[in-house]
Amino acid sequence: MDRRRLSDYCAKLLGRDLKQRIDLDINLRLDTGAGQSWLRTVQYASAELSNPHSLIRHVPAVWNQLEQLVFTSLLYGHRHNYSDALLQPQSAAAPFYVKRAEAFIEAHFAEPLSLADIAAQAGVSARSLQNGFQSFRHTTPMAFLRSIRLQKVHRALIAADPSLSTVTQIALSCGFSHMGEFGAAYKRTFGVSPRETLARII
Repeated sequence: MDRRRLSDYCAKLLGRDLKQRIDLDINLRLDTGAGQSWLRTVQYASAELSNPHSLIRHVPAVWNQLEQLVFTSLLYGHRHNYSDALLQPQSAAAPFYVKRAEAFIEAHFAEPLSLADIAAQAGVSARSLQNGFQSFRHTTPMAFLRSIRLQKVHRALIAADPSLSTVTQIALSCGFSHMGEFGAAYKRTFGVSPRETLARII
């Protein structure tokens, strides 16, 4: 068994890179439920591998399915250093249109975007986009846009020269058009005013 491929498969199950190599427990009791399941998987895989007419010898997709079956059975049935992480409940992945909307917002945050603009780029209705963000991000598309703009302004204010730049210039360049609303939102988010950030009074 290729340990690198096993590690890659474990990383896919977890949805993140592994920080260290998989360390499998050397003991596996075959009289437990997990042990019996692993034994049946190995017996099935062995039978397929020894059969010269098996589809796994002729169809790569079938081979991949068998490999994934063995990997899944091993990772969930055999104790190792990522067992606890694998067995924790995993949150559902956000649908493609939410991720597409986020990517569009990140790339065009300085433009005067509307909910309709974002939904059109995501390829869904505005209502579907709202529901998707509420369900998977616990926010709205426009609140996400505002959050991105605030983060961009914050970083720009910290990097700016107070003698050359103004809060208004930076806020406008990041997509804000109403200075009063911007100032209030900024202070709620960062605990100081934009002017204090620019002047390094933080």
